[in-house]
Formats: sequence, C-alpha cells, structure tokens
Amino acid sequence: MSEPDGPDRATNARYQEYVRAAIRIFSVKGYTGTTLADIGAEAHVSQPRISQVFGTKENAFLEAHRAALHNLAPCLATLAQPSFDAGRIGQAYPDLMTTHRAELMIVLQAFAAADCPAIGTEARAGMHEIIALLQSTGAGYPEIRDFLARTFLVKIALAADIGDHLEESAHFAPLLDSLHLPIPPSVDPGAAAIRPTHPDTRP
Repeated sequence: MSEPDGPDRATNARYQEYVRAAIRIFSVKGYTGTTLADIGAEAHVSQPRISQVFGTKENAFLEAHRAALHNLAPCLATLAQPSFDAGRIGQAYPDLMTTHRAELMIVLQAFAAADCPAIGTEARAGMHEIIALLQSTGAGYPEIRDFLARTFLVKIALAADIGDHLEESAHFAPLLDSLHLPIPPSVDPGAAAIRPTHPDTRP
C-alpha cells in the first residue's frame, strides 16, 4: 500500500501509524538515539519503507513533533477552560502525562536536540504555539512562565524515573508530592529516613 504525497498525506491512516510510531520511539530514545530502523520496527515495517516515507531521520522527527503538538493543543485548551488557573492546571497536568506521555516527552526531546538547526527552529515554533494558546485563555506572561517551568519539571522528573529511585535522594519524594505526581503509598514525602546515595561533600 502506498501513501499519498502532499496535503492528503496527513489524513492517510497508514501514514499516521508511521507518525505515531515515530512519536513513541523518539519520545523514549530521543533524536540522537533513534534510527529509521527503530521507527520501522516500531511500525512493523522495514527500514527502507520508513526511509521512503520520511526521507531522513530529521524529517521523521519534525513530522512526529508537529503531530504531537497537534494532539496536545486541544488537551491544553481543555485544561485551561473556563479560564486559566495555574494551580488547577498544574494539578491536572500529571494526568496528561499519563494519557499523552509520548507527545509531551517528544516536546522535551526537541529542546534536547535543538543544536540541530531545523529541530531548534521547530522547538521554538512549538513553544510559540503553546504560549499563544495559553495567552488566548487569559494567562499573563508571569502565569505562563510559572506554568511552563512547572510542566518542564514534571517532564524531567518522569523522564528520569525519579519516582522509581526515591532512595537516591531525600529531596525526590517531597518534590514529586509538590508536583502532584504519584509516589509509593509507603513513602512519607517528608520522611528524613530517605538518605541521598551521593551525600553532599562540599565544605
């Protein structure tokens, strides 16, 4: 089965499967760590087929990033209704990490790969879209700043699997608790018994 070129491509079901596969694999392995063969394996097709579809890995990433932003936009807009409330959105954001984790992580991966000029341009354009969307809900720049800082921290905490390594730092459980991220029910967020694996040795 062949995929159409031009504007019809975005609505082609098989092409969308390839894009979703690219989102999933890039969100986990990042731009540098992913190959076209990885995307093909995720999509259950050959590497030559993926090369035929996207051309290059860079193009595959750009398509995946744009699709991820397209999927996220209505979710963020819904969270911001009926009006922007940073506290309410911050509490609801971890749920978005559950339902749209791959999309959110590829947004983070784009900034990590921003030394590639085309991806850097794409990452900045994505940030512009998110800021414009939040501004349209009534948020001011200080609120947008705080929201973006919080959500980037949520993504970093989940990308680093902090919740699975609470024993490595006494700071991790309280941090996850403040971000409304799940922590094991047996762990007291304020417990002093959790000690860092690498204690601070500064004088």
